[in-house]
Amino acid sequence: MNENEIVLNEEDYEEEYGGNYEENSGELDFGQRIDQAAERANNMLAMVTNTATSLADTAVAIKQANLEMARLETQLDMFICNAQTNLEKFKSTIPMLERQLDRAADRIEKITDKILDKTDESLTDENLQKQSMLLDALNQHNQTFNNILMKLITM
Repeated sequence: MNENEIVLNEEDYEEEYGGNYEENSGELDFGQRIDQAAERANNMLAMVTNTATSLADTAVAIKQANLEMARLETQLDMFICNAQTNLEKFKSTIPMLERQLDRAADRIEKITDKILDKTDESLTDENLQKQSMLLDALNQHNQTFNNILMKLITM
């Protein structure tokens, strides 16, 4: 007998299998077969429910992934736009920065030359004071030059 077959009553059993239903006490009775069939149906429904739930969860996860991808694409577009804007700003400030750097370098060079010229003179208080002032000016222009470079780096 096939395990999926259900015997509905004793007469059907006797016709189908050629024996008395009572003699085959090892066989399941009608109620037990109904219970088995109901249990199998419940198991199948549970599997279908689990599959449907899994499919729904998968669909939600895919939708969330698509939304996250769209969000990341928007952020990337914003980043690209900001980068292009910053690049344009940088390009427009390069000539000005170049002129400022040239002027600062020229001033530093002139002050350095004056300091070197003054070292050949006698070491009077007046000459030492002039050299000290020139060194202070050199230090100040060097600081200006460094500040301009820092601004350029941080742009």
